Amino acid sequence: MSSIEQCIEQLEAVRDSASDPRAAYVIRSRLERLLVSCARVIAKRVGSREPEMPHRVGQLPAAPAEVRQLAVACDCFARSKRLDLSSKRVA
Repeated sequence: MSSIEQCIEQLEAVRDSASDPRAAYVIRSRLERLLVSCARVIAKRVGSREPEMPHRVGQLPAAPAEVRQLAVACDCFARSKRLDLSSKRVA
């Protein structure tokens, strides 16, 4: 399993566990760490600077399909009002 497939699988697991409101704090902190990890995988694959904080990745039209899929998944979480990362885009 590639690192991109692992990131996507972990994002889906976080989304699935988010149905329990009692786990919100733990899920939020894990999600933020996961978003940074995924953004670093994306950065390595497209040759850009690796982030230190979670942020929106944005569109990557020249990237391979699996990288674009991971970027879309990350951006879906980053746009969440609870995470409020919409203004923290890093190029």
